[in-house]
Amino acid sequence: MRYLNFKKKEGFTLVELLVVIAIIAMLSVTSIAGFTQYRRTALLDFAVDSITSQMYAFKDKSLHTNQCYKVVFDEGIKGFSGEYSKLKVPDGVLILNLDDQKWKSEGCTESIYKEVRFEIDDKITIVSITDDKGSVLSDLSMEFEPPNGKIIASTTDGELSDNEDVVIVLRYGEADLEKYTRTIKINLLNGQIDKKQ
Repeated sequence: MRYLNFKKKEGFTLVELLVVIAIIAMLSVTSIAGFTQYRRTALLDFAVDSITSQMYAFKDKSLHTNQCYKVVFDEGIKGFSGEYSKLKVPDGVLILNLDDQKWKSEGCTESIYKEVRFEIDDKITIVSITDDKGSVLSDLSMEFEPPNGKIIASTTDGELSDNEDVVIVLRYGEADLEKYTRTIKINLLNGQIDKKQ
């Protein structure tokens, strides 16, 4: 009787390779979905932080540079605009600051603003702008006036009172999912800005 001498073959079988490829495919699909969700929330958070920091910067600049600054929000746009006065002393009332014996202006006029556009991601839009009572505000404009950084908020319907809060809602994409929505609440009396997820 003759024995066949088979050499032991080393390597993977086709079934083993297919199982490994299937596992890698499932892991990559899961990680891509997680990355996409992370990217959306990170872009939303970045947009909220950008708006908040720009508003705080404008308020601070109005205190120290004796210029007027304004932030303008329009519902449905892909960004917001900031404006600043071209002149060091805007048209308004000049007052003498007794602490440092310097003249400072109080108040601003419309005609001296220069616009600077701040873009946020293309997929992020301003969904709504409301007051604390839920009334819809259109074309919100917030001026930061020297010398104390006082906020004067107005819309196409008129000026808002100091004791109101303004609520701005941002959303990523078209779907109305709460996890892709952020809210900015601005207190007009003290300029405090709260961010909510």
